[in-house]
Order: sequence, then C-alpha cells, then structure tokens
Amino acid sequence: MNICTSEKEYISQISEPARRVCARYGYLPSVLIAQSCLENGYGIPGYWDNPQIAALMRYNNMVGIKTRLLNESWTDIGLSVWPGKSLEKETPEEYGGKSVTITDSFRKYDSIEQSFADFLCFLTWASNEGPGGVPKYGPAVLGIKDPGALIEAVHSRGYATGKTYARHVKSIISKHNLTKYDDLNGVTPTAYYPVAAGKKKEAETVTKYTIIDITAQNRSQVPASRGSHPIEWIVMHYLGVPNADNPYLYDHGFGGHYNVTRAGKIYKAANPRTAVIWHCGGGIQGEGPGAHKYYGICDNWNSIGIECGVNADTTKKQLPGDSPLWWFTEETQEAAAWLVAQLMREYHIDINHVIRHYDVTGKTCPNPYVLNNKRKTSWTWTEFKTRVLSIYNGTAAPAEEAAADRMLRRGDSGEDVREMQEDLWTAGYCSCSYYQDGGKARFCDGAFGAVTETSVRMLQEATGLDVDGIYGPKSKRALANLIAGRELKTTAAEFLAMAKEIAGENRAAGFSYGDAPAAPAVYPAAKLTSCDRYVGQVLYAAGLHDVGNRSVHDLSDWLLTEKGGKKVTAAELQPGDVIFQSHHTYILGNPAGGGLWERYDSGSVYRIRLTGPYKSYKSQPFKEPLGEVLFGVRLPFKADKSDKSDSEKSDSAKLYRVQAGAFSVKANAERMRDKLAAAGIKAIIRDVGTGDRYIVQVGAYKVRKNAVVKAAELSAAGYDFKITED
Repeated sequence: MNICTSEKEYISQISEPARRVCARYGYLPSVLIAQSCLENGYGIPGYWDNPQIAALMRYNNMVGIKTRLLNESWTDIGLSVWPGKSLEKETPEEYGGKSVTITDSFRKYDSIEQSFADFLCFLTWASNEGPGGVPKYGPAVLGIKDPGALIEAVHSRGYATGKTYARHVKSIISKHNLTKYDDLNGVTPTAYYPVAAGKKKEAETVTKYTIIDITAQNRSQVPASRGSHPIEWIVMHYLGVPNADNPYLYDHGFGGHYNVTRAGKIYKAANPRTAVIWHCGGGIQGEGPGAHKYYGICDNWNSIGIECGVNADTTKKQLPGDSPLWWFTEETQEAAAWLVAQLMREYHIDINHVIRHYDVTGKTCPNPYVLNNKRKTSWTWTEFKTRVLSIYNGTAAPAEEAAADRMLRRGDSGEDVREMQEDLWTAGYCSCSYYQDGGKARFCDGAFGAVTETSVRMLQEATGLDVDGIYGPKSKRALANLIAGRELKTTAAEFLAMAKEIAGENRAAGFSYGDAPAAPAVYPAAKLTSCDRYVGQVLYAAGLHDVGNRSVHDLSDWLLTEKGGKKVTAAELQPGDVIFQSHHTYILGNPAGGGLWERYDSGSVYRIRLTGPYKSYKSQPFKEPLGEVLFGVRLPFKADKSDKSDSEKSDSAKLYRVQAGAFSVKANAERMRDKLAAAGIKAIIRDVGTGDRYIVQVGAYKVRKNAVVKAAELSAAGYDFKITED
C-alpha cells in the first residue's frame, strides 16, 4: 500500500478490502478499519510520533500483526493466509504500566485484503492452549454487532498492551462515522480463507438443505414430552456405528432429534419443541480435559440432540469409542454446521451453548471432535464451531437478537457474568439472603448458578420480559435503563402518595412481615417484606433504582452520604421524611388531625402521635415508644414543576389539590384513573379513610394559581374537577 497524506485517503483505500474480509469472517468493518487507522497512523509518516509506519505500509501489514503471538502460531495448524514472510521493526509497547520500545518481527502480506483476513484468522482460531485449543477470542467476540462492545471484548481478552487501545478505536469510529461501512448487504466475501478451516465453499454459496421430516414414523419411539422445559443447548453426537447411518430413533427414545448422514442428508426424527429424547443423560462416562463440565446443567430435558453418521477405517462391526480410526465426511460436517446455525437462530441459542456429548458426560462423543486428530476429512471441534458461526453470521439476524455480548445462562462463568451480577446487585435484583456482611462479594462471583438465574428471572418479571432466566440483549437493556434512573424523580407530595399506595398494595397482595430474603422493592412476588425493605420499595419507585438490598443498618448512611439526604432531629420531622428508630424504619405521612400523623409502613398505614410515649394504637405491629425516634432523613426532592415563580408567595401550610372525582368503591376510582391515563392525564388515588374515601387526584400544589391552571386543563379535556385545600 502507498503512503497517504490524509486520514480520508487512508480510509478510502482500506474500507472495501475490510468489508470483503468482514463479510467472510463475521467481524464489524467499522472496528477493523479503526484498528488499522490506529495501528498504522492513517498511513501518514510520523503520525502518532511513530516513524516506523512506512515499513508496515510497504508490506501491507494493516493491523500491525506480529509474526507470532500467544507463544504459538495459529499458522502452525494451517489456519492462516499469511504467505510466510516477515520484517523486523521497532514498536512501542506498555509493560507494567511503563512505555517501552522493543524490536519485534512483523508479517509481510501480498495485499491489504490478505492482511485483514489473516488478522481475523488470528481472532478466529488463535489459542492460549496451543494449536487446536479453545480460541482466546473466537466465538466470544465474532458476531458481536455493537462496535463499542466488540472492541472492548477484543481488548479485554488481551489484544494490544496499551490501556487506552479500546477507547482510541471507539474515538476513531465516531470521528469518521465508520459505522456506515457495517452494512454488508451485497458485499462479496473475500477469497482469503485457510483451506485447513474445513470450508471449501464460498460464503455466498452455502448449501441450503432440505430437512426430511420423519417425525410421524418415530412418534411411538418418543419417550417423554418436553412440557415447559426451555431449550437451552444443542448437543452434538456421532452414531458410534462404523460406516453406517440411522436416522430413526431406537429402543424407545434413544437417538437424536436430528440425524445427519454421511452423504449430508438431514433427517428430523423428533420435534424438539415437544419431544424429549434420551441422548445426553446418564452418569459420568469418562474423563479428560474439560470433560463433563456441563454435567447436571445440560440434560435431555433442556437440549436438542444431533446425531451424525460417521465413517471408520475398519471392517469390524464394533470399534472402541476412543479409537483414532473414526472420521467425518465433508458432506456430514457442512450439513451439520448448516443445521446448527438454523437451530441457533430458531431457538435463540448462542455458539457457547453448542456443545459435545463429551462436555456433558465425558463420553468420547462425537469422537472426531473429542480427539481432534483431523483424520482424513474430519475437522476439529473449533473448526466446526467456527464454520457454524460463519454460516450463522452470513444470514441476516433480526437486530433485536444481535447481542452486544453473548447470551448468558446457568452454567456460564467469567467476567461478563460478573459484570451482569454487579449490575443486578446495583439495581437490587439479588435473590439471595446475604445482603450484608460481604454478600456482594458472594453474589458477584462470576459463576451463573441458581441464585443468579433466579435474580435474572426477577428482573425479567419486573420489567415485563419473557421470564426464562437467560440474560440476553433485552434483559441487558432493561437493566441498564433501570440503573440509569438513580436520581429521585418525585416531589415530596408524589413521594407521599406513592408511599401510601405501595403500603396498601403490599397488604392487598398478601405480604407477610419479616426479614425479606429477596428484595420486594423490585420483586413483589417475594410476598415477604420488612420495614427497611418497604422504604426501599418506595425509594425504588421514586427513581433510586440502585437502592438494592439495603437493610436498616446501612440505609440511613446510604441516603445521607450518597443521595444528598439531610439529617433532621425528631423535633424537626415533617411529611416525607424517612424515620429511623432503634429497631424500626418508616415514612412519615401527612397530619391526620387531632394531633395524629400517618406512618406509612410495610403493609399498611397507621395513625401515630409524634410526641410522647406509645399509648393506645393496638393495630400497630410494633409497640415502640415514638419518643425513641433517633433521627429522620429528609430527601432532596425535585422541585415541583408547577411552582414556576419564586416571587409568588404561598402559604406553606396549605396544599391545593386538584381532583377529578371521589368514590366509595376503589374499583370505580381506578377506572377513572385509567380513563384519565388513556387521555394522557396522570392521576393517583388517595385513600382519605372516610366517606367517599378514594380520591382521584391529578395534582397537589403550594401555589393556587398552578392548581387553577391544571383544573382548566381538565375542564378543556371534558372532565369535571374540584380544588380542595388542606
């Protein structure tokens, strides 16, 4: 490639080669182009104060790729398109927080396109475990459709030593609007693809197979119904009979939902949505690296089984399962990869949940993908999954299902799981009882187990999503939106209305009083609450979505130190304050008259006296002397939007309420509230406790003129109104 004189010139030369390569390997062109701009300084000598750029440009090394990485080369097993030439040059690196310059060996390429293709070969197959091992990047990054998430994933897994690498790449993408290159419709994939990857066909000519349905013939052999069990895994098998195909179930339920023959024909033996087939259950059957790591997690009830016909170099009818003589045909592997890609899309299963029978029980099945000995035309397990991914990414996935990160489910582990747990904890979605004394460290352990799955289900139920316990794009977006709402978004009047309404709802829902193991603030189905949990429930509704599972012991400190609360004495208390006693927490309500106030509690509203000892209110759950109030916390409520003029003086003892009706039956009040909501008018229901007790209120104002304005809006919309003072 020629030396450039401008950033625009460099991008114009590399954009189309980058798009052709990305169309083949499933990477985002915007990220690849930006990485090249960063590595090569836009092809401008001296850019980034790096005089060595010209050397890389001359030999088309577009991403600064070195001769060897990870102490081994994916080239060693034929998974590279590098022609084998190299050059030595100086390069800046960061080690131990220090910048140093070293001399290293870099690859030479015949073209820009070849260089980009080899870089993506590296991301697809290079492994810390040596040739043929689990890829360091591979499926965990390929297929991510969000540029920022993609480069963060690549960088977090160790690519580039500079701490700011991902940030610089994202900055370049934004600066040049590189996402405009990410639409690959009509782009011809590059021809640069290693033969050893087991892919002969061009991506644009992937065979589309016809699935032969033989479910009717097998119906009597289906042993059980799946019922409500979710489909979470795809498990690959081999038939285990030398030089034979059998697309049918046998022995009342053994086999697979699908069978791929040695000639590449696909048979559907049973309907995965309804049929449970005996294919990956039983006890542990063998040992080896990574064997049975999903034992007890993946089973017959939550998986789809795929049997593959297999060849063996023998005339014997029986052959040991660990023999090196088994091998797959190209036709079998191509058809199986295509089938898996279709099932991934149909059942929303990611590549990390495509596994071998070996991964469940330790059985050497499917033999060629356990031994990975590449006998004859057999691929390795890594090559098979890479082929699946390339087919999957070659079809247009719905934008809603294009995950910025992999789908997370029970059995997964790693930093992405830990990050999810951190966010769940922040938003209060933790179904664990250890909400203090190091509970965060115990919950956020990076292992997706039963507690985490229940927490994800809590999130999904509370946000209106399908409740399946799988943390995907929708759940991630919902959680991010919740965490973003950490500021109190209500006025004092709105806060009091919510506090009273939630107390009534909790009681009507059958909550019992006690130390909640879950967080009813965000998970009412727990049916268990407590004073501190109730206060958290109201705070959450008011916008403080990071209230989490705070107990009475740390709730006050959190409100005072992190949320701008003001500490007030017992003598200074006023409506809307959160009251802390020696063993109780509640929200102080409006005066009820006669020296009585209201206490908004976990399951009801109680009348109390603020001064003097406790006397005669036997309906209260606690008989504490109210004189034992330690202090209150006054929250930094937002200003009432209706109070527009600081110059207008108001009687602070009065509230002007605008109401659209008063009803003796709550259901009638709810119908009026819903009717107003349909017309775009927000209203709440106040329970005043006597007569037509359910008041439909559309506003409460300290300035009468603002109440009049709101009443005029009601009248213009065709609703009757009334303004009251209290």
